[in-house]
Amino acid sequence: MRRAPRAQVGFFDIVALPLFYSWAAVFHEALPLVRAVEDNCNRWRLLEAGRNTHTGGMGGGSGPATGTGTHSSGGSGGHTSHTSK
Repeated sequence: MRRAPRAQVGFFDIVALPLFYSWAAVFHEALPLVRAVEDNCNRWRLLEAGRNTHTGGMGGGSGPATGTGTHSSGGSGGHTSHTSK
């Protein structure tokens, strides 16, 4: 599927991350799981960015498969940066 990285990032932003942030707000023991979900999301973001960089946004390329361990992005995509208490 050519749009898999974009679809995955959208799923993380709309469903997975809000769910895990809410869950961790109640169950603080879940913070390691939140970090793992953030790392996974960042890997998909890098893959999407690599595809856009290598192919001009037309798909077909593959980017790096490692994340940075942080969840933040610019303001244009509706993404927010989250921190845990």
